Amino acid sequence: MQSRISHRLIAIEGLDLAGKTITATVLAARLSAKYVATPLQPLSSVRYSFDEVSSDGRFLFYLASVIHASDQIRQYLLSGDVVCDRYVYSTIAYHRALGVNTEIVKWEDLAIVRPVLAVYLTATQESRRGRMSGRRVVTDEDKSERLQRAVEKEFERMGLLRVDTTNLSVDDVVSLIQDALTSRSWRPERATN
Repeated sequence: MQSRISHRLIAIEGLDLAGKTITATVLAARLSAKYVATPLQPLSSVRYSFDEVSSDGRFLFYLASVIHASDQIRQYLLSGDVVCDRYVYSTIAYHRALGVNTEIVKWEDLAIVRPVLAVYLTATQESRRGRMSGRRVVTDEDKSERLQRAVEKEFERMGLLRVDTTNLSVDDVVSLIQDALTSRSWRPERATN
């Protein structure tokens, strides 16, 4: 017998260095929600190994990590809201930008928890470059503005709630998300909108 989920999943997606982690952390605290970052353990400990494999292999790894996280999120939702730092939308956007045919997967057939709200955070190149200097590890992906522009186009195609964090404080961004949650006007119908 499957338990009924009575709480909300909010997915925070977006460009590298747009403020996803700090936004998700603060939002989770404000909502008294569980903060989850994908991939979860034990997959997070091997994620960088998959950065060296083919784009298709990398896509399948990150898709598996979303399915794994969704199973855990489903359990967390039994007792409260969940805010997820990167979920299925990031997996799709980044891999489409890398040229992977993500259409091989029928998203509506995946048994993953659907968020009540998926937010796409973006920021100008200059703003993200400034944030990069404070980051511990700078990856080649962070440096590739061409890839980030391609990812941005993929996120735009999805029709998620778009928030440009360039000139906003974290509190402003979180307040915008909370307002959207209250209005319930931003609901992705499926992962590939």
